Amino acid sequence: MAAAATAGYAYLIQLVGYHIWRAAHLAARQDGRIAMEDVQNGIAAARREFERAVLETAIAGLSKTAMEYLLAMAQDAHASSTAEIARRIGVPSSSLTATRSLLITRQIIESTGRGYVGFSTPFMRDYLLANRSALLSRYGVEE
Repeated sequence: MAAAATAGYAYLIQLVGYHIWRAAHLAARQDGRIAMEDVQNGIAAARREFERAVLETAIAGLSKTAMEYLLAMAQDAHASSTAEIARRIGVPSSSLTATRSLLITRQIIESTGRGYVGFSTPFMRDYLLANRSALLSRYGVEE
């Protein structure tokens, strides 16, 4: 369960391990075992810290267009077509070239093939979907 929660991302491996150990330590079990409850609590704490420290930091200060680009990507379970992203936003694909380049430079997304992009960081899609309204409200957009 702990390994799956990291998605193989090095920083998450450290966070999950630390938070599981901390949860077990706080539970002060006499036998020194780590219980399933410790694993679940540790994963939840690690995920919250990862969202704050990594995901939120990655998207901080993005333009409204860049955020719309990411939210349009988040609708896809896997790689996103750049043409489809443009269609969802309602602009020509050519007008998003600079936005795509910026998001790649900031390592938020990556090219997965000609005309396709995917998220570079695990759980970014989930974070964007779960916080869509709050993210858009930063730009004065109400849903």
